[in-house]
Amino acid sequence: MKVFPKKPKSTPSVQHNQKWIFRELSNINNFRNRLAHHEPICFKGVIKDTGYARNIHQSIFELLNYMNVDTASVFSHFSDQVIAVCDEIDKL
Repeated sequence: MKVFPKKPKSTPSVQHNQKWIFRELSNINNFRNRLAHHEPICFKGVIKDTGYARNIHQSIFELLNYMNVDTASVFSHFSDQVIAVCDEIDKL
């Protein structure tokens, strides 16, 4: 867990341990797989919902912060684009 020096401390209600990190990374990987296979991530029939994409975006941002990565310089342009696209989809 030395890769995540800024990870939050565990509490009785939330265990920020290796299992928790693996679950977060697995969720991000599942999202990546859906993108790679051109599966819809914001649309299910006539329903549109950007919550899934926004949650994954937030998870990536948080994990990078836990790794002590300067997310402002590395992630800012990409982050702005993700939010802008999600906002546009929400307006449809």
